[in-house]
Amino acid sequence: EDAMRMACEAVARAVPDRNGTLMHDGERLTAERLRFMIDVHLLRMGFQNPPSIVACGPQGADCHEHGHGDLRTGQPVIVDIFPRCMKTLYNGDCTRTVVNGEPHPEVRRMHAAVVEAKRAAIAKVRAGATGEDVHRETLRVIHAHGFPSGMPPADAPSPEEPPAPATPFDPVLLPASPDDAAPLPESAVGPLVEPRLSAVAVSFPRFGRFVSDTTVAQGLLRLLGSTSIEWRIADGQYSAKSDTYDDSGRVYVSLTSEGRIDPEFGVAPERYVEKRLNRAPLATNFQWSQGKVTFSNSSRELPLRPGVQDQLSFLAQLALIAQAFPERLRPASGLALEVAGTRDLRTYEFAVVGWERLSLPVGTVDTLKLERIVPGEGRDLRIELWLSPDHRWLPARTRTVLPNDQTVETVLREVKIGQ
Repeated sequence: EDAMRMACEAVARAVPDRNGTLMHDGERLTAERLRFMIDVHLLRMGFQNPPSIVACGPQGADCHEHGHGDLRTGQPVIVDIFPRCMKTLYNGDCTRTVVNGEPHPEVRRMHAAVVEAKRAAIAKVRAGATGEDVHRETLRVIHAHGFPSGMPPADAPSPEEPPAPATPFDPVLLPASPDDAAPLPESAVGPLVEPRLSAVAVSFPRFGRFVSDTTVAQGLLRLLGSTSIEWRIADGQYSAKSDTYDDSGRVYVSLTSEGRIDPEFGVAPERYVEKRLNRAPLATNFQWSQGKVTFSNSSRELPLRPGVQDQLSFLAQLALIAQAFPERLRPASGLALEVAGTRDLRTYEFAVVGWERLSLPVGTVDTLKLERIVPGEGRDLRIELWLSPDHRWLPARTRTVLPNDQTVETVLREVKIGQ
């Protein structure tokens, strides 16, 4: 109960920013962060804690969704804690719902229904009553309040599935026709033009280096380090490398991407290599002349279409799209890129959340937040990007949640741009 009180008070007393995201002690209050706070609190009291449930808004509709991402004002946050005492091995379980700010009238109506149903269920408990008797009494009250019960129908939308956009998210090709390209002064990249525009040209610096503070968190484990992303462009070819270091200076993850700059479609990777700790490197090859993607760790061959990116180059491609097609990045709109990993091809669909001003080690930065949409109960990478127009639309902040619930977050600290 003490840990639950701490968690609920953290949500209730958090201060929402202008977008409704909760801030706690000057930082965003996310499900992952609150879960970590609960773990530490219980550990100090002598309890082990499996991953708690901290589910905000629609995520709470799935009783086994652990929760992820920002917590928001006005939305119910379900907190479910089930620790185990390390001394007695006793297991406890406690669930509460807390709302920051003014609850929605529908949330109040649901709360009233649950309170009355609980009261009726307790009154039904007596000698000779069965569990089914008590259960039916709770359902009677819930139904009387106008709420259904049971599993949703098979064709019901997932609670995490966002409303369909006005136009579908299609992979963006830059441009649709080379005939639309306008001449461009000397630049690292050729022109990128969209047919609906009279003439649009974008450029990318020939050299750049971004250094970010990095936090890797999973359960009670929290590692601090840094990430350096560096790229060079010359004679229509590019090379890019991202190294993430732990606090001892050891390379935790290394990503490299090499390829060319296509005047029609932007970044065209040819080889991507990913290396993690002491594991063998994994490579992805983009064989444009043969129209296929191949992988070093399997015999799979997948079709290679114009605009396909790798897990590092897609950041540069997004930056080019932001310059060429600003209408694609209006709040509540969306776009998609096809991205190759080390085993397959996936579509990264991004919803444009809106503008946010961030206070980062590099300074105060106005950013446009994008969030990857992972439909239903997908366990794919969850990605949040804060793109900075002042830094050529490259991300000033990122947050990635891996399928194993490990969270990697970067915040920009140093920038070097060259020609």
